[in-house]
Amino acid sequence: MSPIQMHRQSGFSLIEVMITVAIVSILVVMVVSSQQSRGTKAQVMEAMAVFDTQRIQVAYTIAKENACSLPSDTSVSSKYGASTVTGAVNANAIANPKKLLKTGCILTFTFNTSARSVLANKRLAVDIFNNGTLSKAVTTTINQEFIPKQLKTQVEDP
Repeated sequence: MSPIQMHRQSGFSLIEVMITVAIVSILVVMVVSSQQSRGTKAQVMEAMAVFDTQRIQVAYTIAKENACSLPSDTSVSSKYGASTVTGAVNANAIANPKKLLKTGCILTFTFNTSARSVLANKRLAVDIFNNGTLSKAVTTTINQEFIPKQLKTQVEDP
């Protein structure tokens, strides 16, 4: 054999290296995006935990004081924002407990600048129904993709 035929190439060609780098880059982007989405959803779930506590307190003030409010010593804020209660009690919803009706009370969690950038300074607002369930309110400003499934828009009974 001649010396030219005995010399074999070793290593990878430039095209093989470029394809590998492209595939790895795509995988990294997918993982990072997924992790950011999970973090954002976790912050939204923190707001939902605040709502669960407030929903009980608001139901109490509706029954006792016929008002959409919280006891004065229970303002709720967290690392990522604060929650408020607004609205006026819908007397029809209270008088007709067998019909699914909005109470007129709205819980709003406003995210602060400590929250992820897609949530910062935006609101998650929910209507409280007379059966205690929550539904996304029209004043919600966070992206639809981050709204929990349990907040599907409910429709009042006719």
